[in-house]
Amino acid sequence: MADDDLPTSNEVILATGRHLMIGNDSFEIIDRSDGVRYVDLFTEATYMNGVAYLSMGSAIYEFGNPPVVEVSTRVRMSMVAVQNLHAMLGNIISDAHKPPDQSKAN
Repeated sequence: MADDDLPTSNEVILATGRHLMIGNDSFEIIDRSDGVRYVDLFTEATYMNGVAYLSMGSAIYEFGNPPVVEVSTRVRMSMVAVQNLHAMLGNIISDAHKPPDQSKAN
């Protein structure tokens, strides 16, 4: 870890206690995010030199003010990460469209 990656006195790092296995390595999951952001628009979607660039935002409509898009997050991903994201989103969409299992209802 480089000195630039070390937390400052004002930075909060949440150790989740959860781990992600990749091959034989166990990575502890930590959370340095500043919370959950709602996303309903894409402001950037580009691919260059093996890296996908995605920026997402949320539309804000306030009475008396012009509408704006607040950028919620910017991510840069390798093609492997993009393919994994594609597969995960496909699974989420597929599961969301499955009818509920009536046999497990009350």
